[in-house]
Amino acid sequence: MSIQPVRRRRSRGQALVEFALVIPVFFMLLFGLIDLGHFVYVSNALNQAAREAARVGSVAGFTQDCSGVPSRAQCIQQVAVGRMAGTPTPTVTSGCSRIIGTGPITVGADQCRAGDRLTVRLTTPYSMYTPVIAQLVGTTMLTGQAIVTVNN
Repeated sequence: MSIQPVRRRRSRGQALVEFALVIPVFFMLLFGLIDLGHFVYVSNALNQAAREAARVGSVAGFTQDCSGVPSRAQCIQQVAVGRMAGTPTPTVTSGCSRIIGTGPITVGADQCRAGDRLTVRLTTPYSMYTPVIAQLVGTTMLTGQAIVTVNN
């Protein structure tokens, strides 16, 4: 009785087909993670810029960041936009709220007084880089906000 060798089937074509099926899913996951990381970066940058602009707007006198800027609102705008490196330019809104006898009122940032609450809000549209994901998700509005008490 002789044992005959088992012939192996060639599987090069099978590996190529499996690779062709798996690689699009792999790239979608990879670029989806990159998009998610960029989304978190822009969201964090908006919040950080809002905090820094609110801090500058809440202290007496403007810092060197706002030399030559005549108003608090313009200083807040300049600081907020200046802190947004590598991100879309945001829309900056700022204002103060104070409590009076009849209830809270809202005034512009230039009319802020000591004890008022200064709110700085930055808003920017955001869309993903990966075309397929961008079509699925669409453009979203990201918002960063900070509320501080005015010291001067």
